[in-house]
Amino acid sequence: YILMYVIKDRHAVGNQIEIDESQDYILEGARENSTHTFLSFSRPFDTCDKDHDLPIDYDYIAVIWAFGEKDDDLENHFHNRGVYDAYLLDATLTPNLDELNSSEKSKSSRDLSLWTISMEQEIPAQDTAYICTMHKAPSHRTKQHIVGFRSVLPTELEVRHIHHFLLHRCVAPEGKDPVALFDQFVGQPGQECYVLTNPNPFPTQYCRQVAHEWAVGAYPIFFPDHVGIPLSESPNEYYLLQMHYDNPEVLSGLQLRFSLEVYYTSILRQHDLGLMYVGKATPGSPTIVIPPSELNHTVYGQCGSGCTNLMLPKSGIHVVAAKLHTHLAGRGMRLIHIRNNEELPWLSYDDNYNFNFQPIRLLREERTILPGDQLVISRCTYETTDRNGSVTVGGFSTRNEMCNGFIWFYNKLNGFAGVCSSEIRSETYKNFLQISNTTWSDARRENVVTAPRQNAGLLVSQAGNRIYWTIERRNQLQYYHRYLPQVSGCPRLLPDEQSELQLPARGRFSNRKRTLRRNALLDTSFKNEQTELVTMYPENIVPYSRPQLCTK
Repeated sequence: YILMYVIKDRHAVGNQIEIDESQDYILEGARENSTHTFLSFSRPFDTCDKDHDLPIDYDYIAVIWAFGEKDDDLENHFHNRGVYDAYLLDATLTPNLDELNSSEKSKSSRDLSLWTISMEQEIPAQDTAYICTMHKAPSHRTKQHIVGFRSVLPTELEVRHIHHFLLHRCVAPEGKDPVALFDQFVGQPGQECYVLTNPNPFPTQYCRQVAHEWAVGAYPIFFPDHVGIPLSESPNEYYLLQMHYDNPEVLSGLQLRFSLEVYYTSILRQHDLGLMYVGKATPGSPTIVIPPSELNHTVYGQCGSGCTNLMLPKSGIHVVAAKLHTHLAGRGMRLIHIRNNEELPWLSYDDNYNFNFQPIRLLREERTILPGDQLVISRCTYETTDRNGSVTVGGFSTRNEMCNGFIWFYNKLNGFAGVCSSEIRSETYKNFLQISNTTWSDARRENVVTAPRQNAGLLVSQAGNRIYWTIERRNQLQYYHRYLPQVSGCPRLLPDEQSELQLPARGRFSNRKRTLRRNALLDTSFKNEQTELVTMYPENIVPYSRPQLCTK
């Protein structure tokens, strides 16, 4: 018999599938067997059908599928349906990882070795927990290159409660034995690690370099063939794993399992791959403050030109991948690249951000960042209409907010840790928020107001709730978030314990004298004032506009 396949461009109205006036899909091929039906189709990236078709661009898109019980059943069924999260234009280089554990490895995977970091941990009965553990890397006689990662969350329990992690490379200072410094912590159950002050048993001040990042919804990542993350550059290498556990119901006795698969090769790539964290300092001063019931409030985090002048080699760095990160209120992000007062095409963007889908995104074309360029990573847009009229502030909890991102690049930095973040410290901003001093509270895991007296003892979010948020005040805060001067910080790879000072201690928001302290993970404290520089978003900048794909 002869089979006839037909494709129709439709849209959903309730449970019914209505035919579009504009038919923009072309059937390229079709076949079926006793169990499956296969369809291949095409359409323009932008069909110009603004009523019923979404453009296919670099934003997140949810591909919704459904099928009926019979061939002529055209209702949108409750049972036979699902959603596939995707960035449809993104590339992927990840091989079939299951072949690595099979007896017959493919030719492409025979040169790969596997290092697995496995953990089983009972998490505290609290809303948020950041727990650090120390791990020793495999030792080899010669340098290796890490080329890919896969995170394994074995059950739905881990999927619900593991929010993200950072893997930090630990570097012993000259004259100190890494085994003596780090090995004593390997195999220990770990400890909470937010803003780590002195004394602290874990030597986190030597673990500033981020080697890998994973967040909810991310899939395995393999990097392009010409880059790899260095491994076994010295006989004894150690890594600090910082896990963020999310427990909003404050459940007790949660035992979670997790493993990170690290794929590496002895066949060295052309370039060493590095990772840079950019955006708003966390928790920093209270520079992420989002008024209640906002639909479209935007925060800007900056890596200023002063920092890129210090950090980057003369030839610049070449970016191969990027990752954007906010928490639950995030609705859109852009990694903006500025040179000579002009916005270049964005390094990465997503104006339809989905918190539950945060993969590392390979760039289709490498981008070069030069010394003196400015990265306004985080043009982060938030919606807070579902928060019962409460202010949202920056912080570690998933219910707090972040505004940051990561870029993967090659060409080594000039002795810096690969962290470049910013915060607002101006008196104008403090007076506007009616907050002159704050200090970080480990117990409450948020900044606490210490002055003025009428707000002392309140969390920053509670103090924000005392403000009468008129339209004028909202607009004023939006202007401050974009244009007020920010302090952009870029710490060195190794601290100088005798002279490393911070202005002010991480998590404080004051004009007090500098004080000595050990720095936290992703801290922005520095050896000298040259690495803490004022930066501003240019008011007269030439903006970049998203390309229009509709050609009709």
